[in-house]
Amino acid sequence: MREILRKDLKWKGSAKGDFEYFGVVRNPIDRWVSGIITYFGSHLRNMNFNEVVKKAWHDKHTCPQALYLEEYKDATLFDLKNIKKLWRWLTDRGIRHSFTTHKNPVNVELKKYIQTMLTKDHVSYLLNFYRDDSMLQAKAR
Repeated sequence: MREILRKDLKWKGSAKGDFEYFGVVRNPIDRWVSGIITYFGSHLRNMNFNEVVKKAWHDKHTCPQALYLEEYKDATLFDLKNIKKLWRWLTDRGIRHSFTTHKNPVNVELKKYIQTMLTKDHVSYLLNFYRDDSMLQAKAR
């Protein structure tokens, strides 16, 4: 999988050393929805949604998060929905941080559209496809 990341997604990873690594993981379905919006944009409305779900992995925004963290088994993981825990963790280590969030109105509308299209079967399929990501999320703070 690492080779796929490096070749297809041009991901270089990072050097290991005496560092304390952390990662932020996200609910796999939420991440997939955002990734699909990023990849397809408004063209999604004109596509066969079943085929979009069936392929699942379209680009770096929809590939399993576990692949990115494969080399960092000892990393401290934080769940995006509990991001304040990461901020506190960074502050405790003397690391300054500045995070902002924004919501693009077009993306909000596309997210609503996707949520109306997702069936229980789609969600089950995606959860199975991203099962390693679900396990990472369960381990996260």
